Amino acid sequence: MQVIFTAIAGFPEVIGGIDGTHVMIVAPREYKWPGSVHDARILVQSGLCTIFDNGIVPAGCHLQGDSDYPSKKWLLTPYLRPQSSYNRAHKKTCSVVERHRAAEATFSHATQWMMSSSSTNTSDIPECVPQAVERAEFRGSRDENWTRLDKDQYHRLLELVTPLIAKSDTKMRKAVTAGERLTLTLRYLATGESQVSLAYQFCISHNLISSIIPSVCRAIYQVLQPQYLYLPRNQSEWQHVASQYYARWNFPMCIGVLDGKRVLISKPPCSGSEYYDYKGHFSLIMMALVDADYKFMYVDVGASGRASDAGVWRDVASEMLLREKK
Repeated sequence: MQVIFTAIAGFPEVIGGIDGTHVMIVAPREYKWPGSVHDARILVQSGLCTIFDNGIVPAGCHLQGDSDYPSKKWLLTPYLRPQSSYNRAHKKTCSVVERHRAAEATFSHATQWMMSSSSTNTSDIPECVPQAVERAEFRGSRDENWTRLDKDQYHRLLELVTPLIAKSDTKMRKAVTAGERLTLTLRYLATGESQVSLAYQFCISHNLISSIIPSVCRAIYQVLQPQYLYLPRNQSEWQHVASQYYARWNFPMCIGVLDGKRVLISKPPCSGSEYYDYKGHFSLIMMALVDADYKFMYVDVGASGRASDAGVWRDVASEMLLREKK
């Protein structure tokens, strides 16, 4: 141990570094060491202090700790002179130890989580979806919020978009799978997390993420639009919508409800007042037409915030279809 510690940290005659960290928890009724207890008290009442005081550890071996700990023959702490070369070496060694400790703790927790989840039945999980991500999403009803989809919805959507978003492996590297692309995009849409944060979660560069999200969104729109965003094409279909309005809302000769919604955005560069709306914000306009069951029949997104709802309606394609009586 002494040789390993010297090789890693460059500090002789040291067999370990000691320190405490505070872990935030929900306050329990009873616990051995609450957060208000000082590190020095924990050390004095721990088994380490007994081991070293009784001479169980060979002579010439020490522990290293910061200035919070008491003065002991076997415990190296900083001197009172803050600029001494010993203190600088002591601080450098502590930094090295803490970095290794953080890395090993992260790896240890990840390994334990994977081992505890190994009993999960994953026979129905497609190979293109990372198993760790899959288990995080679909272990129970509480975890559905991770992507805002349940297991059946996720697999159905994955089956639809895979032909459009799947990429082939090359001799240089393996491609990001369709499951990873879809899961990443759903996580982004569900939470609005930054692409840098998603890069750490999925181990994919944020540059690639910036191209994955738009392509997957286009694929989702392409496969779901015919089923969930259907605009009537002839007079009989429009009459069916009108009959639904009359039957459910007692409102005759109505074929849809139209309104616009302003979505706040950051000001695009060199845009002037193009997106500045009457409420004093920068925004885009989403105009939607819905039927009697609150289902979208038509959506137009992207008009600048300075435009009025009437101006947006005048330019959308559905208004032209109504003028042509189609």
